[in-house]
Amino acid sequence: MLDVKMEDIKESIETMRTRLERSIQMLTLLRAFEARDRNLQEGNLERVNFWSAVNVAVLLLVAVLQVCTLKRFFQARILAGLQVWAMQKRWLNGCTHFPGNCACGGQCSI
Repeated sequence: MLDVKMEDIKESIETMRTRLERSIQMLTLLRAFEARDRNLQEGNLERVNFWSAVNVAVLLLVAVLQVCTLKRFFQARILAGLQVWAMQKRWLNGCTHFPGNCACGGQCSI
């Protein structure tokens, strides 16, 4: 009776050791997968951060260019408006010559 119990205990211990070895192998495999996935995620994060920074830089550059273009557009319209106003004032004063070709002796210049 003691031999049967001893055999049962040895068999039980061997079964537990086999299961423990399988668990260790599975944990090792899972750690390797986790490390691989973590490295992949970190690489993706670096790429996403880089292209996000490039996108923001391009966005700011376009914004500055648009502001400069609009500023020049309105400055040109203001200058054109001043030139029209100056020509109207000359015409009201009786001068019909184009600026620079005036034969009035400079009396029509503003």
